[in-house]
Amino acid sequence: MAMKETHRRPEEVSSTGKARSTSLRILLRAAAVSIVLALALVAALHWRRTPTTNTSDPYAAVPFRPRVTYDSSNVTVTNTEDEPYLDASLNVYVGATLYSAQLGTIRPGETMTRPLRSLTNDRGENFDPGAPDISELEVRARFGGYNVHKDFPPPR
Repeated sequence: MAMKETHRRPEEVSSTGKARSTSLRILLRAAAVSIVLALALVAALHWRRTPTTNTSDPYAAVPFRPRVTYDSSNVTVTNTEDEPYLDASLNVYVGATLYSAQLGTIRPGETMTRPLRSLTNDRGENFDPGAPDISELEVRARFGGYNVHKDFPPPR
C-alpha cells in the first residue's frame, strides 16, 4: 500500500496559517483580559475586607457601640457588647459647661435610664433639658481595657 501524498496549494497553507495566527492572538488576548479581571476582583474583595482603622489611634479598634435613646426628659443607654461597660457616665455639653451623671457598670444587654435633670455641673447645678445651646451628648466608659467614648446628637 502506498501512501497518498496530499499537496496543498500555497493559498490554502497561507490562509490556514493566518486563521491559526488570528485564533491564537484572540485566545491570548482573552486570557490576558481574564487574568486582569480576576486580579481586579481579588483586589476589590481584599480592599473591602480590610478594616479601615486608624492605626495611630489606639482606640480605633475598640468596638464601643452603646445604644442611646432619649426624649425630652430621659436618656437610656444599652450595652450592646459582650463585655460590661465599667465606670460608665453620661455627659452633656451646654456651651463650655459640662453636665454629667455617673452610671456605674452596665452589664452586657443591660439598659439604664436616667432623667436628664439628674445630670449636674461642677457647681452642683442640675441640667435644664430645655437649654438652647446643647452641643452634644456623650457616653463614656472603660471598655476593652480602654477609656472610650461615643458622641451622639444633642437631645431636642
